[in-house]
Amino acid sequence: MMTLRPFSINDAETILSWCKDKRSFRLWSADRYKNHPAQPSDMIAQYEGDNLFPMTMVDGEEIVGHILLRYPSASKSIIRFGFIIVDDTKRGMGYGRRLLQLAIDHACNQMGVKTITLGVFADNPSALKCYQSVGFKITGEDSYMIDGEKWKGYEMKYVNYIQKAIECVKDPVLLIHEQIYRKCNGDFDRIFTEEYNTESYTGKVLESGKVYELSYLKCTCPMVQQGLIKNPEHCECSRQSILYILSQLEPKSKYDVQIIDTILNGAERCTFRITKHKGIYLRRK
Repeated sequence: MMTLRPFSINDAETILSWCKDKRSFRLWSADRYKNHPAQPSDMIAQYEGDNLFPMTMVDGEEIVGHILLRYPSASKSIIRFGFIIVDDTKRGMGYGRRLLQLAIDHACNQMGVKTITLGVFADNPSALKCYQSVGFKITGEDSYMIDGEKWKGYEMKYVNYIQKAIECVKDPVLLIHEQIYRKCNGDFDRIFTEEYNTESYTGKVLESGKVYELSYLKCTCPMVQQGLIKNPEHCECSRQSILYILSQLEPKSKYDVQIIDTILNGAERCTFRITKHKGIYLRRK
């Protein structure tokens, strides 16, 4: 199970090893580091100061990703993502998207921000596609001088689906799930085996008391049904809807929801993996 935890000095050597050459190093860090290759002490120096929250993604005990969350202004209403990277042996396997989803959830739900931004070089199409897949949109262009060359970059902003997701499910849909929850006395194993098996959706217990899978046999989004939306990025709204329902059913618990596949992405059904865990979170400032 992948989770985010605060960055440790002991993570630095592993994270820096994922940049195999100078170009990949600059795509990751731009001009923030003076020298390549960088040393762990250089990485620690990057995170000195206030309003910086470096995080490490782990799969069990294995370090698999890294990201920096920072407040770019004193208002603390915006979070800026930076230094986004995953283990180079695991790229193309969904780890980058997972890292971003966890960071988005942390920024919105734990740090209370409504706007998230980041920058990406135009010559990094795989990263650009990954950012777009979780809801980031290009809002502008800029350029940087990197090792004597002019590199084009894109400024991106996260489209926050949380409020829209809440509006979609806060009344009749939430009420149905609250009734099911009470009927099963809060037993999620029972909920996913006995109740979440209808003509509309099916449930599955992957790990008793901890990991579940929920599949919708058809897309239930009215805007998709009307043909107004065809972009898979919109499926982030459904993910946020599930998170909201879980937060209302068990406000003291921590849940992680992962998009496995969706109809808008060409699959036969929309499938989400739900994990209940303790997690490690930074306190809201």
